Amino acid sequence: MTKNTFDHSRRNFILGQSAQKSPPPIRPPWSYNEQLFLECCSQCQKCLEACPGKILTKGEGGFPAVDFLQGECTFCEACLKVCDDGALMQLNHQPPWYLKASIQSECLTFKGINCQTCIDMCGTQALTSLFNSQGISSPQINSDLCTGCGACFQVCPSGSIEMISLQPDETIHEQN
Repeated sequence: MTKNTFDHSRRNFILGQSAQKSPPPIRPPWSYNEQLFLECCSQCQKCLEACPGKILTKGEGGFPAVDFLQGECTFCEACLKVCDDGALMQLNHQPPWYLKASIQSECLTFKGINCQTCIDMCGTQALTSLFNSQGISSPQINSDLCTGCGACFQVCPSGSIEMISLQPDETIHEQN
């Protein structure tokens, strides 16, 4: 799992830049390794134009990034089909990406408020209800069923769902 790292450089401190480095942005599906993706992607924006859900946006440096606030990924492969650079590659027996939903402490159910918006939106039934002693239903994620599509992220009224990369940093970007 990718974790935030801290940059304690004097230059960043003097310039008032945040010492906390953000994790890399979420890239389109089938971009398995951030470094290789950045090396291969020509920033042609074809994938942005091809995405029917318009969840791909022009990110930092002109590289495509996923914005789940725009909607969910349906894994339609439109971005994959138009990528001529090799930045997006479908590997044998590999999922489109290694994202999983993670419910954070801001979840309304943890505050005693009934909500199951994320559960209702989950097409794979990766999110289910678990009732506590007060009869409040809390969402539980079955990570084996979660595709990381982002449907739950978009609709969460408290913004308490994060998409977490479970991808090892050294994922191989080659056909098996």
